[in-house]
Formats: sequence, structure tokens, C-alpha cells
Amino acid sequence: MIFLSSLGLLMWFVLCPWTARGQELLFDSGGNPKQFMIVLSGSAGAERFDGVRELLILDQPAPLSLNTYLAIVKGYPQTNCHNCFFWLSEDTVMTDISSEIVCDIKRTYLKQPDVHFFFLSPTLLENKSAFLTQREKERRKMAEAMALPTKIYAKAGKLSLRILGDHVSGTVWMKGYDSVEHAYVHYHASFSGEKILPIEPKKEFKK
Repeated sequence: MIFLSSLGLLMWFVLCPWTARGQELLFDSGGNPKQFMIVLSGSAGAERFDGVRELLILDQPAPLSLNTYLAIVKGYPQTNCHNCFFWLSEDTVMTDISSEIVCDIKRTYLKQPDVHFFFLSPTLLENKSAFLTQREKERRKMAEAMALPTKIYAKAGKLSLRILGDHVSGTVWMKGYDSVEHAYVHYHASFSGEKILPIEPKKEFKK
């Protein structure tokens, strides 16, 4: 009887390998990916922002991955929208306890992690006049509409997630070098959201 029980347990792990890795957060979806729409509020440098939308995808990791899950965060509707960020958990160190997941950027110089945020460098909107005239206001508004945000790769950062059923909340912070401003920029945001049906953002604009 003990042998049969052990055999049954082994067959369960073989047929459902994602449960063997402790992926409880995917249990109710049968091991299939979950997708959440999240809304961010926070700051990038001296700029405050609110209402930035992103997609969070929680999936099974690659076969040889050391992480329990694969977590991807990307901007919506564009992947490079103003003040959004991109996070690929495979390039970070993940720890998970029950419903909480924390991803830290690896402390290594061998590979630049594919983790970055988009920041509209102030230089791109630089005021050439000492006074903010009506013409200057129009120029600045046009510059904000036309200028593409700078992609800033994170040198350090952490993503924290808390997933309870169809709801998610968390925080993210990053620090990276802005080659336009020639200075480091800090990015920090809190967010919350709900599970949605699978969708895809538009492709990123070329810079």
C-alpha cells in the first residue's frame, strides 16, 4: 500500500511538474499563465506620475531555471510608454513565500539584466526661454508629444509582488544611468491590479 501511494505521488509529479516546484499561484489555472492589468503611481527622477498601466504575466519557468516562476512586466498599450518599466524575472534572483514573490537584480557584471524603465529626460523638454510664454508652452506640449522616452537599464532594483486569487499588488524600484542627462535616475512605484484575459501590447517604437 505504501509502495502504491509513493508510485501515485511520483506519477502526479511527472504529469504535473509545475506542482512539484511549488507553483501554488498557478494551481487554480491548471499551470497555465496568468495575466494581470496593473496600474502604477510613483516617481521617476523629480517627476511624479499616476495611472500608468502595465501587463504582468506569471508563468511557469524554463526547465533549468532556478526561479519558481517566470514573471514578466511590460507597458500597455505600448511597451515603451512614458514612465512604464519592463521586468524579466529570469535575469533576477527570485524568492517566494506563499503568495509573495520578490525579485532582486543579480549582482553580476557578466550580463546586463533585461530590466529597464522609460524616462522622459528633462533635457528633451529644456526651456530655452527665461519666461514660459504661450509659444513656449505650445513648444513644450509638442515636445512632450513627440519625444520618445529614454530607455534606462537598471543597475539595481527590486520587484515585490503579492498575489491573492485574481488580485495583485506590489512595489518596484530601480536605479539606472540616463545617457541623455548624464546622471543616475531613481524609479519607484506602487501598483495594484486584477487578472484579465490574455492580451498583447503594441510593439515598441524604435529609438
